[in-house]
Amino acid sequence: MKVILLWRSKKGVPQDVVEVGKSLGKRFAPLFDEQPAIVTREFSGAHLALLDIPLDGWNADTEQEDPARWVMAIDPPINARAALKKAGIESTPANRLLTLATALETDPRPVLRELAPNSSILWEHKATRTAYLQTDGLGHSQLFEYEDDDFYVLTNRVQSLSVLGISLDPVADEWAARFTMGWFPLSTTGFRGVRTLHGGTQIKITTHGISRTVHNVLREWVHPEPMSREEALELGANSLVEMCDEAISQWDRPSVGLSGGFDSRAIMSILRHRGADVDMRVRGHPERLDVLIANHLAELADIPLRIKPHGGMPPETVEDVRWSIGRALLWQGGGIHLKKHLSFRVRGGFARGGVNVMGSHAGIGKADFAVTIGADKLDEAQWEEALLAHFTANRPVSLEKSLHEPVRQHILASVREAERYELTGLHKLHFLFLHEYTRRWAAGAINGAADLVFTPFLNPDFIRAAYAFPADELPGKPFHRHVVAKYAPDWAEVPYDSDITRDDKHLFKPVRLSKSKKAFVESGTERWRPGEGGHRLFHRKFFWRDVGKGLINEANKAEDSFTHEVFDQETMRPLYKKCPDAIAVAHLLPAVIEGKALRRLQRERQDAPPSTSASVEPTQRLETKNGSEPSRFSENRVPKKSGHEDP
Repeated sequence: MKVILLWRSKKGVPQDVVEVGKSLGKRFAPLFDEQPAIVTREFSGAHLALLDIPLDGWNADTEQEDPARWVMAIDPPINARAALKKAGIESTPANRLLTLATALETDPRPVLRELAPNSSILWEHKATRTAYLQTDGLGHSQLFEYEDDDFYVLTNRVQSLSVLGISLDPVADEWAARFTMGWFPLSTTGFRGVRTLHGGTQIKITTHGISRTVHNVLREWVHPEPMSREEALELGANSLVEMCDEAISQWDRPSVGLSGGFDSRAIMSILRHRGADVDMRVRGHPERLDVLIANHLAELADIPLRIKPHGGMPPETVEDVRWSIGRALLWQGGGIHLKKHLSFRVRGGFARGGVNVMGSHAGIGKADFAVTIGADKLDEAQWEEALLAHFTANRPVSLEKSLHEPVRQHILASVREAERYELTGLHKLHFLFLHEYTRRWAAGAINGAADLVFTPFLNPDFIRAAYAFPADELPGKPFHRHVVAKYAPDWAEVPYDSDITRDDKHLFKPVRLSKSKKAFVESGTERWRPGEGGHRLFHRKFFWRDVGKGLINEANKAEDSFTHEVFDQETMRPLYKKCPDAIAVAHLLPAVIEGKALRRLQRERQDAPPSTSASVEPTQRLETKNGSEPSRFSENRVPKKSGHEDP
């Protein structure tokens, strides 16, 4: 996986791309146990610096080059073979990225309409010295755009902008909306002048300037050709099988999450049916329903299950709380789930990425927002107010009152985006899940790791199937039930966690843990730990009172804290227990932007002099591009072999 920084200097000021690359490495050094290789490249009047994080278990190329083009996958296009084939274009593993770039450069729409998010690629056409960047049709690939009088910049990590001397200015109403809705709405990012790229955007950079085109294939996805209920079910199921087959041909034994819910069971049913070799895991206390149900499913299928009782647990000191939240803000700029800032990389920094399979985005086919507001019991004219009430109920209780109306407008803009796509009825609610929750919240979540996260539900045909299916039936989860019944019938009758309560734990055999994991579960007597029953990861209220209170007190006392722009100072202190995570994130944000606080904490944690930990600079060498033109690459670059045979 890669941290990319692509920029063009508008005023022609010379840029030392190698020095920028080194600065990029320093900026993100606190996140890594093993510092990633630095790669730099100059082309088409633009500059590229990136951190190349090794990705284990993925065999397809993430870079390819021939005499005509150089191509790099920012987010690997997992179903590129199938998308190209549906557009009438054949490819092989050895030329797939090159073929994809050529097709997107010539006529993006035929391939883009079949290419599954999360996908984005960057390439250079050498003869014309033109650089292109293409994002997927939903805009799910996390790409940020910034432009001022000096620079045009594209990056997938918003905190990298500071490497170019660009100051990140937090916008209070955007952060207030993020704390209320759970994500930054529409194209906002929480920082002035920084926006996300729209779906289907292609950026073209030449020595003369920058241009863009947008191919709105999302409109076609949500307005599919009419089909019967049965045809839609089969299209949805087949799309999941196709996505899994495409991935299976390119990976080596990925990690697959299995829980007690509908989403992961459907995906694991297909992988099991296809005979995929996977490492199956579940996270949580051994007495949680999630763990008990997953363990039962694994025993039925005779598949080993790795239980992670430590997963999601927070740090144990206030300084470690500061370290976790600070690194989460550095990596994702507030994009991940608010409460996961607290447990971010508690057990260590990044070293290498892996392949992680998840059931995320399945709400596309189960009408999550319609269920949330009880749309079937309301008139359509009442839905908007019901959504406002739903989001407002999650608004931090001490949010600055002057921000209430701006937040309301952010919510309404997100809800009304469906009108631009001419959607009616329940599909307007379903679009809110797809365009906002999936495109922004879920994209932020899956980018919280350095892994390649494979989410089969997010593909064009599954979206088409969901929008062709009778909308009022989606709350019954027909796609999930159909897939499990078809591919893992012995799992179909096992209850889901939403069907039962903690009182039904006796239905399942106790989980067996290794001695070390059992010791972890039984360790500690703090009242914030899960305790008997394990129905929650930990008691958040007690944690913030007993461990994190010092950080909250600091936020209250600091006169220049960003919390005072977002929260009412009079109510923040007495009501902090209602929104401690948001207060802590807002308080630490400016220090993370400045960059010094995390490097200081890193030195303290390593008990090393300043020159040891904060200035890791992988050595670099010059490689020859096109036989004569130098292209700078890091010494530690790991060459990738072409993928497996096509399915």
